[in-house]
Amino acid sequence: MNSGKRTTLQKEGYSICVHAQSIDVVLPHQVSMHHALQINQAGLYLDGIEDVEEDGTVVFTDEAMMFYRDIFGYECKRLPLSEVEERAMELQERYLVLTHRSS
Repeated sequence: MNSGKRTTLQKEGYSICVHAQSIDVVLPHQVSMHHALQINQAGLYLDGIEDVEEDGTVVFTDEAMMFYRDIFGYECKRLPLSEVEERAMELQERYLVLTHRSS
């Protein structure tokens, strides 16, 4: 990129503006970064996520855990990134068992 060129991108999440020496988050003028983060945190909670720790570990809400336990017989309050594939395969297997019992 030459120094005068500016590119704005958005795939998922926040729009960003890429400069030659920096990257800026681009939000609507009436939305502060603090407010945008609050909106995202509320959305995560509605998706059953209580927190995402600094290392990427996902901490699920008690409500989500109750659902997983009651429906799938599955418990995982904290999901480190290193366990995502293993846990996804386990959930898929439990889902298949559940659907076969229902049919």
